[in-house]
Amino acid sequence: AIDVSRPLPEIEMHADLPSAHVPNLRIVNTFMTNSSRLRVDGGKGTISAQFDANTAKKLAMGNLVVSAEGLSAEDGNLHFWGHINANAHVAKVLLDSGDLVVSSAHIEANDVTLKDSNAWISNWWCRLDIHNARFRPSQRIPFEMYWAARLQSASPVIAFSKRTPSVPGWIT
Repeated sequence: AIDVSRPLPEIEMHADLPSAHVPNLRIVNTFMTNSSRLRVDGGKGTISAQFDANTAKKLAMGNLVVSAEGLSAEDGNLHFWGHINANAHVAKVLLDSGDLVVSSAHIEANDVTLKDSNAWISNWWCRLDIHNARFRPSQRIPFEMYWAARLQSASPVIAFSKRTPSVPGWIT
């Protein structure tokens, strides 16, 4: 048995995952809640990561790269097909508080097709650049970040906001 009431022993660790392959992204569905309407229908993925952690300093940091090729997913009537690449530099994770700082992250979607009952958008792309994202679970407002987005067009945003009444009106 592990005694969690005692402090962790001083451990310094380096983990390196050069490339892990996920032949079928349907495995993601096993991690979804039953109430989620999101369902992954296919695609293949790769993950690579490098992390360092030190329990004496209560600190971890590292890099994560995830890609999904030929991703097929749906959320109710909204269907998605395309490629997604994401990478993040985790500057700091405080092991005692759970605070997380991502100094930079980039998410790209390419060759995207979106379809719902009212819209069909194909060959769309976007890039989201995130800087200084902070997650602090103990704060009243736990999340802050600076971001910029480049989109081929706003068509998917407009189509999605029309089908989701909870999206603020200023978006459309």
